[in-house]
Amino acid sequence: MNFLIIILRVIHIFAGVFWAGSIFFLARFVQPTAKLMGPESAKFMQTLARNNQLTIALSAAGGLNVLAGIILYLILSGGLQGAWITTGTGLSLGIGGLIGIVALIVGGMTGRTNMRILKLGQTIQAQGGPPSAEQMASLQERSANLTVTVAILLSLTLIGMSIAQYL
Repeated sequence: MNFLIIILRVIHIFAGVFWAGSIFFLARFVQPTAKLMGPESAKFMQTLARNNQLTIALSAAGGLNVLAGIILYLILSGGLQGAWITTGTGLSLGIGGLIGIVALIVGGMTGRTNMRILKLGQTIQAQGGPPSAEQMASLQERSANLTVTVAILLSLTLIGMSIAQYL
């Protein structure tokens, strides 16, 4: 059992670090820079999404993180024993985990929005030109807002996970 917990914690922590770190980087640096670039950012964002498989990597990291976290919670709680769940640690991990699940769902919405941006850019470029600011602005704004929402949710999740041991 200890070996299983060790493996699950390694997966949970590494996937979480990648997922949260990437989201924080996107929300704080990449998307604000892209917004400043205007229509010229479309090619960069399309290349980032397509060639680096960003959406796939973030979805996989988020999914692995949440799955490992759920299994760890089930093990730590003794199969969802109410006496443990209602402790400070149980509540902190449980609430943090639920917020993490919401972050994964909102992240999925972000990924779908980014794929719409990619398809729009490909369609417009096939017609002979770059996307106009108006065509991309709405989707880019939605993507940026969703990314910031995920960053906030992951921050709350990290707080819950970080303090759980001390409650």
